[in-house]
Amino acid sequence: MTVSLRRLMVLCVVLALAWSGLPSPAARAQDGGDTTIQYNEPVIVTLPAGQSVTRTFSALTGDRFELRLSPLAQFTYTAVLLDPAQNATPLTPGPDGNTVFTVESVVQGGTFSLVLQATAGSGDMLVQLIGQVVQPVALQIGETSVDLTTIPQRFSLVPPADAADTLLTINSVPPAEPPVPFLPALTLTDQQTGEVVLSLTAGFLPQVSVILPAQRAFLLSLDPGETPLQLMLIWGPAPGAPQANATGPCQVTFSGAVNIRSGPGTVYDPPIGAGNPGLTLSVVGRNQPGDWWQVSFNGQLGWVSNRIPSVTTLG
Repeated sequence: MTVSLRRLMVLCVVLALAWSGLPSPAARAQDGGDTTIQYNEPVIVTLPAGQSVTRTFSALTGDRFELRLSPLAQFTYTAVLLDPAQNATPLTPGPDGNTVFTVESVVQGGTFSLVLQATAGSGDMLVQLIGQVVQPVALQIGETSVDLTTIPQRFSLVPPADAADTLLTINSVPPAEPPVPFLPALTLTDQQTGEVVLSLTAGFLPQVSVILPAQRAFLLSLDPGETPLQLMLIWGPAPGAPQANATGPCQVTFSGAVNIRSGPGTVYDPPIGAGNPGLTLSVVGRNQPGDWWQVSFNGQLGWVSNRIPSVTTLG
């Protein structure tokens, strides 16, 4: 490549970045072995005549991203974006030949593929992937307190190698005074298949639980709302799943009528049911202070105070 051609290319890159309205990070040329697009790092991709070129990038469920394509020479091209489910979306250039495509909220996280092809002529293409990436944090077995303010939070759930089915419970932590806040918008995605196994709209439930199959990794995405929330994530063995260090089943038995609530506190009102005298329920978890048991009740999960004299714990 001649010096004059290189100078022309640099000038084109500067003009294209100025058109984008963003600060101008340096664009780098990609060689044939580098096929991954990084966020907020402009790259120059060469499109040979009549040949397709594929570049890939990853996005998590709930993420927002924007693709910007700017040809650096006079040629026509086609662009198609394949989502993780291999659904194809044609990207249509504007009258100036530039393409802008925005995804406000990724429905299914995973790997996206951008397929480019020069249909008349050939040349270089400036490709920009713009977005704010939130890296997932590994969720540990047990209880995790989460303060959800203005930034989305992501958690990866990778169970121990010898773990059976697990149970994930997400509670909104009630304030000192009622009402109990509802959960935020959230999604739970199978990291291997990209399948969304749970999707919840904000403002409907104060608690949700889901049993996760053994030997599968999942991604939990929590999206902030208008007001900050405090959440409690409880992850552990599912009801009936074998436990490696268990010495016996844990149960509660009622000697009198006791309210069973949807969360660990009397602010979770009204109760979802009552434990009548003689009833025995399996315990599947407890809250962080240890004064409320989570029990399996009529096919759902409930909470019982262990400080009531008519509640006896075994195991």
